Amino acid sequence: MFLRSEQLLVVSPIVGLALLAIAWLIPGDSQAAAQDFLNASPPRPERPTNGLEVSDSVSLQEMLEKAPEGSTLLLAPGEYQGPILIERGLTIWGPEDAIIVTSGEGTTVRMHGENCAALGFSIRGSGTRYDLLDAALELQGTGLRAEGLNISGAVYGIIANRSHRITLRGNQVVGTGQKAMGLRGDGIRIWETNESEVSHNRMRNARDMVIWYSNNNRIFGNEVRGSRYGTHLMYSHDNQVHGNTYVGNVVGLFSMYSRRLLLENNIFANSSGSAGIGLGMKESSDLEIKNNLFVGNERGLYFDNSPFGRDTKIEVHSNEFHFSSVALDFHDPPKNISIQNNLFRNNWSLVAVAGRGDALKVLTTGNDFDTYQGYDLDDDTVGDIPFEERSMSEQLISARPSLALFRGTPASGMLEAIGQLLPLYKPSPLLRDETPTMKQPRDWSLAR
Repeated sequence: MFLRSEQLLVVSPIVGLALLAIAWLIPGDSQAAAQDFLNASPPRPERPTNGLEVSDSVSLQEMLEKAPEGSTLLLAPGEYQGPILIERGLTIWGPEDAIIVTSGEGTTVRMHGENCAALGFSIRGSGTRYDLLDAALELQGTGLRAEGLNISGAVYGIIANRSHRITLRGNQVVGTGQKAMGLRGDGIRIWETNESEVSHNRMRNARDMVIWYSNNNRIFGNEVRGSRYGTHLMYSHDNQVHGNTYVGNVVGLFSMYSRRLLLENNIFANSSGSAGIGLGMKESSDLEIKNNLFVGNERGLYFDNSPFGRDTKIEVHSNEFHFSSVALDFHDPPKNISIQNNLFRNNWSLVAVAGRGDALKVLTTGNDFDTYQGYDLDDDTVGDIPFEERSMSEQLISARPSLALFRGTPASGMLEAIGQLLPLYKPSPLLRDETPTMKQPRDWSLAR
């Protein structure tokens, strides 16, 4: 997918918040392909060539109990009564109109043991107990697969507990959509699950996609919309999160107490409202954040005591930031952070630092700022004078956080004008780049 930066430059910040059909940002021949990507249904597993035919006139649970170990059950269209338990290496395949429905209590489908699979069919509903984690589908074991499922109406969509090398691929999970997001259950919840794949799922109107106490996983190609946390990692190390699309959530991705994460080629768009964050970190270390696109977020990147720990770092490079209220927001004065070769366009504020601090200790090199007022006389694409970000309004907000209410208003703009026109009130620098780039905006290829 190719995203042209110059397409964004002619659009006002207000319209920028409406750019969330990402394909609109894509020119020419790529536009239709990008829209197909955003609208495409997850791939459906093919019908196995051999298996036991099952109709909705029989008890599915009884068929599972009678089936030989490792066999495959092929569901005909219709409704099947849950709850059911898939174990002993069994596989269930069904078309989308083969629906396993809740009994109104507990979890509808459980899959335990080794090398079981749930493929293609639909699961409708679960019990109503949040404390018991009533879910449409619950997995626990090794080598389990849930692919191409259509899940709706459940408190929790998919839960994986204490599992190893499982695959959640190409599932559609639609949450309850309650206005109070805290009363929704998680669309996908991963707990103490390692060396697994969560890929090409579509989740909307749920609470969170949770990855907790889970290491060495790959989370890629997913699309999360209209939820609270697009992905929430906590105490989860050595995970790769790449090629995901997060649109219209409160927070795109948040990392808490996690180490050695690769966050690459993701789209973070329209994380708005007072709590809106594209990508946030709390006490997380050794993160590499590269080749991501940030569009229309309240905060693009948010750092809270991150990196955490001696001799750890965070690298932010080759990303694009557009139409943020604040592109880079630091909860405390930053250290051991490098911000290199990024592009910043049409952000109301480039950087904010709480507590009257600054980001001058950040290694900032080779970035492309649309607010740079320098020149390039030797034509080497590097600015001949350093870039400095000074902001009267952000300096005041840093001293009095309640003034953030006025960010983006005419009053804030007047303060900025005063800071530039009257040297007596010149604000202190917040960020400095010794080698700002002056290249033309580039095409970016976000691997999907």
